[in-house]
Amino acid sequence: DRGDDARALTLYREALDLGSGHPGTRVVTEVIEAVAIVAAGAGQAHRAVRLLSATRAQRDRIGLVYGVKQDQAATEHALAIARTALGEHTFVAAWAAGRALSPSEACAEARDPFANPAGAPTGSLTRREVEILRLVATGMTNPAIAAALYISV
Repeated sequence: DRGDDARALTLYREALDLGSGHPGTRVVTEVIEAVAIVAAGAGQAHRAVRLLSATRAQRDRIGLVYGVKQDQAATEHALAIARTALGEHTFVAAWAAGRALSPSEACAEARDPFANPAGAPTGSLTRREVEILRLVATGMTNPAIAAALYISV
C-alpha cells in the first residue's frame, strides 16, 4: 500500500536538514533528486528540472553514478514529464538555471515547501520506500541499507 507525497516531502526535508552542513555529498544529492521526482509528479515541472539539473551537475563534479538502475529510471521519467509540461525552450532555460545552482542553493530550493496543485497526479511511497528513506536520512550508504533490509544492490 502507498503513503503520500506530503509525508515523503516531510521526510526528505528532515534528511536535507540533517545534511544541510554538507550539501555536496552523495546523500544530500540523492535526496534532492527524490524531491525533484516528487515535484515532477506534483506538476512542479520547473522546480523538478532545476533540481534535477543541479543534481546532475553535482553528480558530474563528484563522479557519482547511479547505484540502482531504478533510481536513474525514475529520474529520467521525471525529466520526461517535466520536458513535456514545459516545452523544449522553457525546459532548456530551467536546465541551464539549475546547472548554475551551488549545492547549497539546490538544497535550499529542495527544502522550500510546495503544494500539490489541485488535480495534479500524485506519486506515493510504499512502506518499504519510507523505511529506506529513513535509513538514507541517517546517512547510511546504499550497501549498508541493503544489508540492513536484506536486499541486494
